[in-house]
Amino acid sequence: MLATVRFTLPATARLKSQTKINRLFQDSRSFLCYPLRVVYQISAAQQAHEAQVAISVPKKIFKRAVVRNRLKRRIREAYRVERHAWQQTLPQTSVALVLIYIAKEELPFATIAAATKKIISQLPQRLSSQKPSSNE
Repeated sequence: MLATVRFTLPATARLKSQTKINRLFQDSRSFLCYPLRVVYQISAAQQAHEAQVAISVPKKIFKRAVVRNRLKRRIREAYRVERHAWQQTLPQTSVALVLIYIAKEELPFATIAAATKKIISQLPQRLSSQKPSSNE
């Protein structure tokens, strides 16, 4: 019998710790895949090796919370569907990443999903070239 994959995004896969987020922006790497900018950091895993993600849409560009929340939902949905493609290939490390929406206008879900798919395909090569940081 085939095991079905559940495309979920549990609370453990969300980056919520303010200290981890601050550390991520202080010493991290980033790359661009329009309309998203990816800021990521790899560290030695102390527990389960799961990627944690945070999503950001700037208030400076999108004044209305309705639009910001809609964009965050689209990014979260695109990531949720694609994350299982590379989750098994993660080395014994902990990965933290932030997906930042950088476009000046609201783009459709198909564009965001294509960018997320491209990010997921590029991330393993970028992670393999970076050494884990030990400040956990």
